[in-house]
Amino acid sequence: MVVNETVEENDSPVISTPTQNSSSVSSNTQEQEPLPKTFNTNAVSGGIEITGINIENTSGIYEIPSQLEGKTVIGIADEAFKYESVKKITLPSSLEYIGEQSFSNCYQLTEIVIPKNVTAIKNGAFVNCKKLSKIYISSKNIEIHTNAFPTYYQRDVELTIYAS
Repeated sequence: MVVNETVEENDSPVISTPTQNSSSVSSNTQEQEPLPKTFNTNAVSGGIEITGINIENTSGIYEIPSQLEGKTVIGIADEAFKYESVKKITLPSSLEYIGEQSFSNCYQLTEIVIPKNVTAIKNGAFVNCKKLSKIYISSKNIEIHTNAFPTYYQRDVELTIYAS
């Protein structure tokens, strides 16, 4: 609704009849803005891979779903979470690989569960994760590349790897 107001010479407002303006009419059927996506992605053969964080979560706790944008999440790209403030991340069961240095320098990351479908953890995937104390590997057929979990950097805690 639009109200037309005119000021006369005596500075008294004169209010005229309200008119309706179609641009100001609200409707419950209007489409809402889509929520911003938490993760950046890239299309790859067989689905998509996570390439990074779009919206930082102040808690540092993330959960990657098995499906994003209608496609299956199959990978974590090289350097996807490098230097991010990740404390805990839940990886989807659909995940097949973890790229080079994908979690490098995630200083707050304390533990991670590698899903059973992961067949490769690439070079330096968890390099310099100083608080990483527990890694659970559910996969029975996995290739762990050189220095995927290096311990030659100064660590704040002991690292224990649990494997099937």
